[in-house]
Amino acid sequence: MRGLARLVAGLPDGARHALAVALGRGFAALPLRRRQVALANLALAFPELAPAARRALLRTSMTYWAQTVVEIMELAGRRLSAEALRARVTLDGRTHLDAALAQGRGVIALSAHIGNFPLAVFALAAYGYRTAAVYKEGSALEDGFFGHLMQAYGVTPIRVDRHRQSVARGVLAALREGSVVLMQIDQAVRDGIPVEFFGRPARTPVGPAVLARRSGAPVLPMFMFHAGRGHRLQFAAPLALSTVADPQQALHEDVQAMTRVIEAVVRAHPAEWYWVHRRWADKGGER
Repeated sequence: MRGLARLVAGLPDGARHALAVALGRGFAALPLRRRQVALANLALAFPELAPAARRALLRTSMTYWAQTVVEIMELAGRRLSAEALRARVTLDGRTHLDAALAQGRGVIALSAHIGNFPLAVFALAAYGYRTAAVYKEGSALEDGFFGHLMQAYGVTPIRVDRHRQSVARGVLAALREGSVVLMQIDQAVRDGIPVEFFGRPARTPVGPAVLARRSGAPVLPMFMFHAGRGHRLQFAAPLALSTVADPQQALHEDVQAMTRVIEAVVRAHPAEWYWVHRRWADKGGER
């Protein structure tokens, strides 16, 4: 993986862009199972769109996704300076982040698989913020590659193991240190709770809601968008947690409110989202 990353990093900028476009369009055109999953998801989310429009949306989405993959390979193949990362990523709504961190409890950055989300945490570290990110356990190769990459760019990796036992400890420790902790809840998990997403029940992780109450850390929506050849990292005001007395109802309301935020962003930027995941799977999604 690192050897391939060095090859990608050695390409001229124009060649890397052309590679990303070719990969994205190729995936969107081939009769692959994941492509069918993506088209089915688009039909559920946007039934008003004609099939041709959904296919066009998928082509754009996969081109963005391929650009993310190529850019991450570039970042792995050659170490970019903090100055170079800041030049690629502009921060929008930074005052929300600074005000939340001033409370002294760290920040849970509520996010989703939108735009170049790995670059988001690298950029935050480049801007001088203490940063951590929760990521799924994968193969030994994946864990080694992404874990090494995050550490190389000053990000603390918090791996979700199969039993999810280490996540809470890692997140709470990072929050106590004043970190911004990236947590994504837009993919189905078996131990999630069903809340509405695009009008249909979808099993959703509860981690940000539970850990926000345990730690007192504010929950800030944070999303990454493509902006030409660069990126825009946008922050919004902190989310208010439910005030109902019943813990289970409060948890459901918190997770539903967070999911509504993500749905609104996906509706506004549908080409930026990762449509190939089985988001509405009854027993949890798949990698």
